[in-house]
Amino acid sequence: MSKIYGVSEGYIYQLILWVEDTLLIRSKVFSFPERQALLKSNFDYEVILS
Repeated sequence: MSKIYGVSEGYIYQLILWVEDTLLIRSKVFSFPERQALLKSNFDYEVILS
């Protein structure tokens, strides 16, 4: 992305952090479940590594 738009990788990294923090976490639209909630859940999680 940094080469396409002509900006540094550091700037892209900071921009991604801002988007995650401002738009996703603070708005409460997006959030990860707490660790304890995951441990108590009855869901089976499947991880695929490629």
